[in-house]
Amino acid sequence: MALVTGAGGHLGGAIAHALAAGHVLALGDLDDAASLIAQIEHDLGPVDVLVNNAGIVSTAPIEELTLAEWQRVISVDLTGYYVCTRAVIVGMIARRRGAVVNVSSVAGKRGGGFLGTSAYAAAKAGVLGFTKAVAREVAPHGVRSNAVAPGPLEGGMTAGISPAARERLLAHVPLARLGRPEEVAAAVAFLAGDAAAWITGETINVDGGILME
Repeated sequence: MALVTGAGGHLGGAIAHALAAGHVLALGDLDDAASLIAQIEHDLGPVDVLVNNAGIVSTAPIEELTLAEWQRVISVDLTGYYVCTRAVIVGMIARRRGAVVNVSSVAGKRGGGFLGTSAYAAAKAGVLGFTKAVAREVAPHGVRSNAVAPGPLEGGMTAGISPAARERLLAHVPLARLGRPEEVAAAVAFLAGDAAAWITGETINVDGGILME
């Protein structure tokens, strides 16, 4: 079974559709998230694929960023990934199979610069380090951990931005358009599936050529 956190959102819905998984995990309370995963596994069976996708963005510049806002973003965008991964990883290790795919962002690699600022960039950079560390720890048990780093997408966080802001975004994208959620979902589905059975600790940039690493 696949579990997608934030499956009710713009990108999460596309990922859930790609994986044929429709379970929505709310991350308002991290203790409840762990309990909810335990209940899902009890009712529906073991989670073999976890996609950590739920997230929020902060656009506050550092001089205006409050500690409360910082903590809120880190809690959802990074600590939430730990809580959900910790809840499923013990079972994956015991069964010697499983895949975790974390949704990071180009902001985590380039230090923000689009919609998200320092709190968002820090959280998404932390996701990349977390992905690699988990990959090293669980690889001997046949469990994989990878990530995707999307660029700016149609809808979602870019919904309602001004035409001028949209043009500024597109100026950084060699393919000269915003991405589509289903394009990110396809990369997630690849990393979650058997075709990526020998890939772990990696990040696929799905960004229209922004990073070109």
